[in-house]
Amino acid sequence: MEEIWKDIPGYVGHYQVSDMGRVKSFKLGLERILKPYLKPDGYLSIELSLNNNRKRWLVHRLVLLSFVDAKEGKEDVNHKDFNKANNRLENLEWMSPKENTHHAMEGGVFTPSKYFLGGHHSEETKRKMRERHPSEETKRKMRERHPSEETKRKMSISHKGELNHMYGKLHTEESKKKMSIAIKLALKKKKENNLKSY
Repeated sequence: MEEIWKDIPGYVGHYQVSDMGRVKSFKLGLERILKPYLKPDGYLSIELSLNNNRKRWLVHRLVLLSFVDAKEGKEDVNHKDFNKANNRLENLEWMSPKENTHHAMEGGVFTPSKYFLGGHHSEETKRKMRERHPSEETKRKMRERHPSEETKRKMSISHKGELNHMYGKLHTEESKKKMSIAIKLALKKKKENNLKSY
């Protein structure tokens, strides 16, 4: 069977990918097959560059993007045979994230408890996570330290029955007079200092 090559969207004239999962470059007028990088998670990736912009791509995505249009809601690439390094077009298909997870669970390559039930955390990490979430006793103490709006309102009322300026409410007539005098004195002092500097 003959290998079919197609331009990679966004890299037309610079890179192509084949239905066998191989990628080639046409940089500097030379045609050459690129060697993919095997990631720790088992997927093959390749670095493409255009106009000094480098980007690492998963090979399986390049194959499907070049040969098959994705449908809305199906943006995950599924390896039918569960082999992450087998990037032949016949082995790849678009799926929704839910379908892809379900397929991986059926094949035994994904265990939900490992990821969703905290199985991938060490006992030390789990202990630290529990410490970050306060107990009911701690929550109760926090509520006592941080009064409610009603409590704040009651606290803001002074002995004279007028609202205290600490909570940004009203000032008494006496405090307004004192503030006015203080502002006038400050302005007068500033004016005198400016005249001295001439």
